[in-house]
Amino acid sequence: MASQTGTYFKDIYNDLMSRLPEFPSNDPSPNLQESIKPGYVNFVRAEMLARQHNLPSEVITHLREMAILQYVIDYKNGPGLERLIDDFTLSQTEIRRIVGLIEQEKVYPCFSFSKNIKLAIDESWAQVWQEEYMPIVRQSIK
Repeated sequence: MASQTGTYFKDIYNDLMSRLPEFPSNDPSPNLQESIKPGYVNFVRAEMLARQHNLPSEVITHLREMAILQYVIDYKNGPGLERLIDDFTLSQTEIRRIVGLIEQEKVYPCFSFSKNIKLAIDESWAQVWQEEYMPIVRQSIK
């Protein structure tokens, strides 16, 4: 379900936020709700908690996609991205699909990604993607 408007990640983040009350919250802090709210955003922890609570597969998939977005754009962490790909047991096709969505994203969710909002709107985003972010992805995809 790729967004044609370049707001895939914004849309799935908004969906996750709207579903927060449904998610278990009795875990030690940071619980699932805290892990995806602005301020402390850790999609890897949120994905782990979602699996532990047997949440629907689309929630787990979206949390994995958000974790990959976070590792590429916010952390610029190639080794961490490699580990995520292995831990999530994503196929090369699936990781390429997610990377393609990141490349097309026009509006980043407003938590720690705020530094990228201007880049995504700016026409130079394609160049920035190729120069700054694509090398991180290339080193992580085998």
